[in-house]
Amino acid sequence: MNGKVLVVLAVLTAVLAIDNIYDPSKPRLCYSCSGSNCQRTTTSSVNTTCADNLDICVTVFDGFEVTARGCLSELPDSQRSKCNSKSIECDKCLSDLCNKFGREDFKCIDCDSSKNAKCKDDVSNIVPTRCPVPTSAASYCYVDRRGGNIVRGCSVDTVHQRGCLEDQQCALCLPEDGEACNGKFNVNGSGAIQVSLIALFSAFIVAYNH
Repeated sequence: MNGKVLVVLAVLTAVLAIDNIYDPSKPRLCYSCSGSNCQRTTTSSVNTTCADNLDICVTVFDGFEVTARGCLSELPDSQRSKCNSKSIECDKCLSDLCNKFGREDFKCIDCDSSKNAKCKDDVSNIVPTRCPVPTSAASYCYVDRRGGNIVRGCSVDTVHQRGCLEDQQCALCLPEDGEACNGKFNVNGSGAIQVSLIALFSAFIVAYNH
């Protein structure tokens, strides 16, 4: 490991230690993937032990798509540069297997009106939840009408996203439209979700043909 990387890791470790409790005498255990493997649910639990105790876990993104997960010092320079520049497209953390989330700004309202009545039409006081790491090339928030209930949450895998597209009572929205974009849907009317679905269909197709 070269001197510059050691300095960066030491600084990051000191900063992250403020908000995390960890044992610096032991190396981190991090989820690990690269390229297209990051979009496979069958490899989502693969992990690696960092060679250096100062190393940290990271997730690197291209937009909202995961391109790499693992130990910072073991990433290629092209991936590590995002982490060294404090880009939003690199998420850093210290505890074991902590690199399990999507981008820091990928947050959705996560609720079920059968458990929280405000989920149906008054989500202003519901704190957005940070979404798990996506295994799809695209990241979405969703709203789903299930019988008389409304369910909102993160849509991070292809199976759920395609299922939502095929269901007139389910709608997707892009996280770059704003934090917790699925809190903006008006679901009081029976056709509200269906209208939003049609508006988002073209964006979904573009994302999957990227």
